[in-house]
Amino acid sequence: MARILYGIQGDAGGHVNRAMAVAELLRGHELLFAGGGMAERVRSAGYDCVPLPVVGTRVHNGELRIGATLRDFARMLGAQAGHVRRLAEIITAFDPKVIITDYEYFTPRAAARLGRTCVSLDHQHVVSRTAHRPPGQIPARYMLLTAMRALLPNVSGCLISSFHQPPLVDPARDRMFGTLPRSDVPALQAGDGDHAVAYLPDCDLRKITALFGGRRREYRVYGQGKRSRQGNIIFREPGREQFLDDLASCAYVVSCGGHGLLTEALYLRKPCLCFPRRLLYEQYWNGYFVQHNGYGRCFMRFDLPPDAMDGFEASLDAYKTRIAAHNFDGREDLRACIAGLLAS
Repeated sequence: MARILYGIQGDAGGHVNRAMAVAELLRGHELLFAGGGMAERVRSAGYDCVPLPVVGTRVHNGELRIGATLRDFARMLGAQAGHVRRLAEIITAFDPKVIITDYEYFTPRAAARLGRTCVSLDHQHVVSRTAHRPPGQIPARYMLLTAMRALLPNVSGCLISSFHQPPLVDPARDRMFGTLPRSDVPALQAGDGDHAVAYLPDCDLRKITALFGGRRREYRVYGQGKRSRQGNIIFREPGREQFLDDLASCAYVVSCGGHGLLTEALYLRKPCLCFPRRLLYEQYWNGYFVQHNGYGRCFMRFDLPPDAMDGFEASLDAYKTRIAAHNFDGREDLRACIAGLLAS
């Protein structure tokens, strides 16, 4: 048994779900997590979590709020030294064999303070450490690359999990794996129902209802809070068990293009309809390759003509065939890689 310290970016559920999937692979080892916000959810699975501020992004109505994000980051910088020092003391006392960060800001800095290596395990580095560059969205791409250099300057290598696996720029330094679904996803019995599942947090509700309202299909919408039913649109409250039930039995998934939900949807062979939020380049990258690979469609706006939705739904069988031809599961490959890290 080895000790592992694992930093989690807690501003989005995808980071937490990926960390929990890795924790399931590492049963038998002693894990200590570090992070704030949604990272605290690991406590419900019986893990300890060192609380840290969340260095995340502010989004409203489907658009990145650059000013608010920068102000939050500036406030955090004033307290950075104290958090790094405290986490370094915790690392010294815990003495982990391996230190991992999933886009968490303080973990690599505390490791560097101690002269220890830190490995990145995330999806974001698929943008900077691989050869594929989707056309367009150049300002958003450079914004993300700048943010990544600021957030994770000290990692010794990248373990990248992705449904799309382009060639690595530096295969001697980095490794690429498939997706990492939590164990509750493979345990599901997937079926083909008539409803669609939509997860669209921080998106304009009026645009959502205009897009889905009046269609024959039922849409079960998450991320908009508790609301009364509007015709064929049902608003769901947060809850993983109900969400997974809806996901396993749906006809297709609508999302902003976050990698966490795409991981679960593609594992369950669900076509995906992506609406990346403005200036969030990783979501655009995901949506582009969903469409490029024939797993669904990607649109940059909600105000679509009805024939665009009709065309997407008419192609569902073709998308399912493309998805079924691929094995997206990267868990065993990652398990072997981490075993190698622990052995070395």
